[in-house]
Amino acid sequence: MKNIIKVFIVGLFCSFSLLLYGCGEEKTITKIEVLEHPTYSYTSGGNINDFALSGGKIKIFYSDDTTETKSFEKEWLGEANYLTGKVKITYMEQEVEATFTQVSYVDTNEKLVATQTSTDKIFIIKTGTYEVEYLRYDNDVILIGEEGVIINITGATSGQAGALFQNNVSMKNIEFNSTHEDILINCVKIGKIETEGDVPLISKAYLENIKIKGGKGLNIMAVSDAVLDNIEVDIVDTTKNVAFAVSAGSNVKLKNSKITHGTWGSIAIFGVNEDSAQTWYKRKSTLEISDTEISSAVYIEYFAVNNSTVSGLTGWAMTELTNNRVYTKNATEE
Repeated sequence: MKNIIKVFIVGLFCSFSLLLYGCGEEKTITKIEVLEHPTYSYTSGGNINDFALSGGKIKIFYSDDTTETKSFEKEWLGEANYLTGKVKITYMEQEVEATFTQVSYVDTNEKLVATQTSTDKIFIIKTGTYEVEYLRYDNDVILIGEEGVIINITGATSGQAGALFQNNVSMKNIEFNSTHEDILINCVKIGKIETEGDVPLISKAYLENIKIKGGKGLNIMAVSDAVLDNIEVDIVDTTKNVAFAVSAGSNVKLKNSKITHGTWGSIAIFGVNEDSAQTWYKRKSTLEISDTEISSAVYIEYFAVNNSTVSGLTGWAMTELTNNRVYTKNATEE
């Protein structure tokens, strides 16, 4: 009888405790705080909209006054804003804002010139018009323009390029104007320009919302993976060249773009003949075109040597000459 009474009393006590304190109730999260902020990392040449944040920890506070520390996981991260250096962290419906190291800012001609030799890799170019003789990048670089960024190239000479990128590069929201007298200079070139022997491939290039005017337009040379999205290239109509050139083993995807002028054609995949000592120029290049307005012909030079290909010209007529394949729009495509 006494044992029954004891069990009854214990049960009654637990029931009363449950009512008062929620005996056995699961603890809940009351808030989270950033313990360690993440770091911003980015591989030049990749899609400029893919942010890479690594590291970082949060401290979790529970209803029972205990705490826990956890490292950031990818699915917790919201959209990173590279202009403000902030990113929202969401964990179990709790939110907190974390910061990461902001990129370097450019707002003068001098600062733009300094980006060529800076140890930094990521630059935000503030709205405005800039004037430089030329730009040359030997290291990886990422250039992101705010709305209304114009870079006037005023002094590149033969053997140079207006803006030369000799390594991985990502760019967004920039207009390049070649304003110097020598119109036979590439306004923008991605690839090695001073080489002895073989020309090594650059790994990646990514260009989005880029305008290129004047000179010999845009040249992509020896780039293993290039994506060009919303690109406008317009050269001087009397220039004996093409607005956009691909060569030396480049694999390029061109989409949502507009390529204008060029007396030889608007787009070319360049090559060399079989006897040429420039063996690196005989590499196969591929060009995939989609949703792009092209004002005149597209052609492949020395197609039998480099086996280069172009795709996406549905409805265009192809004419095979001795060394070149020439693609022209049919009347129905005009």
